[in-house]
Amino acid sequence: MGGARGAPAAGAATCSACRSASRWRRSSALIVVVSLTVVSLTVVTVVPRGFAATSAGDPGLIEGSGVAAGTPIPGRWIVRYADGVDPVVATARLARPGAPLAGRKVRAVFEAALHGAAVTMTPGEAASLAARPEVVSVEPDRVIRLDPDAVPAATRPKAPGRRLGSTGSVPTGATAASSVLPARFAQTDDLPWGLDRTDTRCTARDSCTGRYDGRYRYTSSGGPVIVYVLDTGIRASHQEFRTPSGVSRVLTQVNFTEDGRNTDCNGHGTHVAGTIGGRTTGVAKHVRFRSVKVLDCHGIGSYFGVIAGLNWVLQRHTPGTRAVVNMSLGGPAFDGLDAAVRALIRAGITVVVASGNQGTDACATSPARVTQAVTVNAAERWDRDASFSNGGPCTDLHAPGVGVKSAWGGGDAAYAWRSGTSMAAPHVTGCVARLLVAQPGLTPAQVQSIVKARASTNALEFPYGYLAGTPNRLLHCRADW
Repeated sequence: MGGARGAPAAGAATCSACRSASRWRRSSALIVVVSLTVVSLTVVTVVPRGFAATSAGDPGLIEGSGVAAGTPIPGRWIVRYADGVDPVVATARLARPGAPLAGRKVRAVFEAALHGAAVTMTPGEAASLAARPEVVSVEPDRVIRLDPDAVPAATRPKAPGRRLGSTGSVPTGATAASSVLPARFAQTDDLPWGLDRTDTRCTARDSCTGRYDGRYRYTSSGGPVIVYVLDTGIRASHQEFRTPSGVSRVLTQVNFTEDGRNTDCNGHGTHVAGTIGGRTTGVAKHVRFRSVKVLDCHGIGSYFGVIAGLNWVLQRHTPGTRAVVNMSLGGPAFDGLDAAVRALIRAGITVVVASGNQGTDACATSPARVTQAVTVNAAERWDRDASFSNGGPCTDLHAPGVGVKSAWGGGDAAYAWRSGTSMAAPHVTGCVARLLVAQPGLTPAQVQSIVKARASTNALEFPYGYLAGTPNRLLHCRADW
């Protein structure tokens, strides 16, 4: 999630495959439109404050940027079916005359990441549907949004009653030291501090004197790996993503925000992708991207859009292909989203998520609470837990997340410095891509285990408050990966 106490900005890109996100499924009872980008709803006619109505009376998504994360979107529900239930057949049966969905608009049927459907109905109809034996849950669709840019605090504790750690001594300079591992490549020019930090492993704070030496060492650059970025889009034409011949490494862009703007008009997604795989700012400099836009120009979307994006990823994933998903987003706990993330992981795709920027326990947020995913907290430059970062036992490790330089969406040579767990997660995603090149065939569980085992341990301090269960691990990306 990109920051907790500021605001996102803007950028641009193009869409080359948005039409591929829609398809039709026919059943004996009705035609179910599995359209994940174009929506026409007629159920809700009264539009609450903060929601923009469409010509069909749909409250749509969010008008402006003032609607809080977790706000229910009136009339919209996500239905999840039991294992073994065909979602197309079940939805058709439930839409027959006299059944709970009779006369209601089916916005999408999910057959991959989530066996379920997105529908419009009243709360009473949702309660009736939830009582059906083939239905596991019926949850109101909700607003999901980026946190504003995180502003590191100097003294304020994270939450009342949290134990403060000792502030310790903060070094004022970096000490040069050579890497303990061989490397084929070494980046030295205009080096972002996060890259410099992640190639040195520490087992205690007092053993980290060489953590900054002005170099970034790596063996592989992630070329065979596909990275799916669920975010605000990616500016595909940015110089960070172009090959020497000028071809963009952003292979595909799809849009699930319903905003009709198939561009990164925010900037957050371009920044995230730049840290994952920018040619100068990235951890894995040759990865290829598939951009899955699920957040609009204000950094706002819906759980429906994110689940639709995950469904698209799984539908297009070829078993055995090396792939990783980055989700620098989140919101209140949502079972349907968690189930979709687990489905991708079961299919062999490692999922990396940001823990959030509220300074609270990530176990209360989705998808950060998914234990099978790699959940990332943010660290400051001198190995301190960031003041805004979530934590707790559902998280796996920290990564650089304060003052991170990366590509920005305002132009093909634009850059920005941002803070947040949104900036920490892509450091891990890039490292996972390199690991998958070094060790093909790893399962997501093995990836998670290796990343945790190779992290710097006991190197972090918690001057702003310690959230119980937060692991003391800081990302180390081995130079021979």
